[in-house]
Amino acid sequence: MSNLRIKVLVSCSSSIASHGIGDLLSKESSFELINKAINVTETIYWAEKGEPDIVLLCSQVLIENGPHFLSKIREKAKKEIKFVMINSNFTPRQERQMVKEGIVGILGSNDPIQSLGKALKAVYSGDVWLSRKLIPLLVGNSRSDMDPIALTKRELEVLSLLAAGKYNREISTKLCITIDTVKTHVNNIYKKLEIKNRMQATFYAIKHNLVSK
Repeated sequence: MSNLRIKVLVSCSSSIASHGIGDLLSKESSFELINKAINVTETIYWAEKGEPDIVLLCSQVLIENGPHFLSKIREKAKKEIKFVMINSNFTPRQERQMVKEGIVGILGSNDPIQSLGKALKAVYSGDVWLSRKLIPLLVGNSRSDMDPIALTKRELEVLSLLAAGKYNREISTKLCITIDTVKTHVNNIYKKLEIKNRMQATFYAIKHNLVSK
């Protein structure tokens, strides 16, 4: 990952925090800072224009605008965006709700500075970045209790690879099927399990021991 430049958009209602985080990322060669947004309008604008890989949010932004804020960003974005949150306000149950809405990484406001870069790189690579205390809460409260037998053999294979952090193109290559076919399987999995995103698919797979080795 030495030559990789991960495009990051910072969204924080506090201009001091926003600039502080932005300056920190600017010093790391692994990241390309798209911009530092301090409100909804700026965040949506730069999510569309800057085409970030990751939007790094302060929890206060979500408190002020609600989780539907993420949907607005997705609607305007030209590609799939991953969301990471720096939490200074939310309880574990509120964090759980944010994960359901699509947050794939959560950092504490008191976490070591070096954790930020590690978290962004992990999330970009397809992993999740969550505290160990939060994982049992998420797995134990999966939105779907449907038995995995409801999925076809191929859907189970796709689900397993999704949970392992593989992208559609990687799944396509691994299973020797087209990307469109992968997308069809993913949509069918979501419908059958009544889930909305890859994060929920990951926790379902963990709960049912379906993660690909």
